[in-house]
Amino acid sequence: MARKTEHPARRQAFFKALMGDFSQHLRIPSAFIKNLNRRSLHTCRLKGPSGQCWVVELEKRGNRLFFHKGWEEFVKHHPLEVGDFLIFSCDGVSMFDVTIYGKTFCEKNVKAAKRRSGSNGIAAKRSGKLPRRSDSHADKRRVYSDGSSHSGRFKGWDGHKDSRYI
Repeated sequence: MARKTEHPARRQAFFKALMGDFSQHLRIPSAFIKNLNRRSLHTCRLKGPSGQCWVVELEKRGNRLFFHKGWEEFVKHHPLEVGDFLIFSCDGVSMFDVTIYGKTFCEKNVKAAKRRSGSNGIAAKRSGKLPRRSDSHADKRRVYSDGSSHSGRFKGWDGHKDSRYI
């Protein structure tokens, strides 16, 4: 006799790669809007990585829907930059859990990003340019006596360092 298992309702989600000027508004994908149970939403809540929530008004322009009033505060609080990648997971009503990934393709540490950007990060967003990596992160390969440069030294079969890299 087969047992029927219940699966929790699957949360609807979408992602956005931040490009251009996103500091004032962000477009919600049209395909996602169809998943909102045909209800007309005027506001929603965005829950950031810290657990704090922001009330954001939605603005309709033709067939398009945008995060609008309140979005700018969310952007400032999470120093979002061009190249960041956000995942919006909706509870089915009006709450979005937002996960933020940086240019490293890893989840962004919002507290560290705020310290680096002076807590607003607006310049990188408005310019539309990705920040350049500083020279302090230059390639630090070792150059050995034979002129080669390897990131590590190799050991011979007996466990001693290969004389070519001494």
